[in-house]
Parts: sequence; C-alpha cells; structure tokens
Amino acid sequence: TDADLVTAAAFDRVAGVDDQGENLTRSVRSVLTVWEDVAVVGGAWPMWGGRPWRDGSWPAADWRRPGIPAAGSGIVTGSHICYPSPLTSGTLQVRAQLRQAGRVQVEIYDLEGERITVTGWRDVPAGESFSVPVALDRVVSGMYLCRLVARHDGGGDDQSVVAFAVAR
Repeated sequence: TDADLVTAAAFDRVAGVDDQGENLTRSVRSVLTVWEDVAVVGGAWPMWGGRPWRDGSWPAADWRRPGIPAAGSGIVTGSHICYPSPLTSGTLQVRAQLRQAGRVQVEIYDLEGERITVTGWRDVPAGESFSVPVALDRVVSGMYLCRLVARHDGGGDDQSVVAFAVAR
C-alpha cells in the first residue's frame, strides 16, 4: 500500500500596510496540505536524513554535482540559491550564474502567490556567480518563494524558482 503525507502549518500572513503606510499588518493563516501516495509503506525513503544515501538505499558513487555549464543561454541549472535560509535578520542573498550575459530581477512571493517585493534589474556577466541582496526586514516568519528572472543579451528570458525560510 501507499502512504499519504499531511502537513499542517499556521503562520503570520502579510495582510497589507497600516494607515500611516509604515508597518505591515498581519493576520494568522492556517494551511493543511495532503500529498497522496508519496511513499510505499515498508519501502525505503531515499531522502531520509536529508541525504539520499544516508539510509543505504542510494549509492553514494552515483551522487554527482552539476558539471560545467552547458553552452547556450539561461540560468545555470542548480546555481540559483537563497541564503541564509532560514533568514533570521539582515539581508537575503540570491545567488546564481548565467550562461550568457544579461540582466536579472528578483521577485519574492509568499506561499499564497502574493508578491512581497521585487528588485530592480541588474546587469550580470556570463559564467560568473553573482549575488543580489534583497532587504526583507519587514517580512514575518514563514516559507517564501524566490523567483529569479533573467533576460539575456542575445534575446530570451529564463526563470528559476526556489523556496527559502524566514524565522524571526
């Protein structure tokens, strides 16, 4: 038989700005999510402990890091990360690498799809890691999504979305 996974969470949700336009207003939001048939009962869970080979069901020799970026344009696969996560104070750093020179913009969303903030466009070189700082001083604890949009000098857009946490 297969097993379901259920998660429950309650977190502050940004509801708007107060009458003075200075502080964010918040309301408590509860979410219950059910994923059906995510694991076979009695089978090994390959991601147990956070590493796929930890329970012996995944051979460590097969675990490979991304290789040299492929030719072409776009965001290098696996290069888009947000740190620190969880963000407890300070500024979130959004890091990535492009195959071709272009411009990038970062958008931060809550789990309901509301855009929290967006940065301006920033020019970045090809083949080098870059970091975009994002101020999230007024964001409450919870999970958020970071959308990185890249426009390439040769034309075309690419995007990547990763999750990160805020713990205040």
